[in-house]
Amino acid sequence: SPSPAPLEPHIPHGDPFSPPQGPTAAPEPPLPPAQRRRGAPKRPSPREAAPGSAARPYPCAQCGKSFGRLTHLKTHERTHTG
Repeated sequence: SPSPAPLEPHIPHGDPFSPPQGPTAAPEPPLPPAQRRRGAPKRPSPREAAPGSAARPYPCAQCGKSFGRLTHLKTHERTHTG
């Protein structure tokens, strides 16, 4: 006699467009570990540094934003001219 119809449609294994199905499917790993492996040890970001620190010795006279290089300050100063 013919076999009974399957309860779910057959999904071929290895189909790159379908996520694995069923209780044996492994949960997807969280994304952050990939970033942790790549970079250097975590340091405070420039935004967390104290304003006016020696790392950015060139402040803008118009708005107070500081830059680490004089050329960057000069480029920024053009935003204040009309």
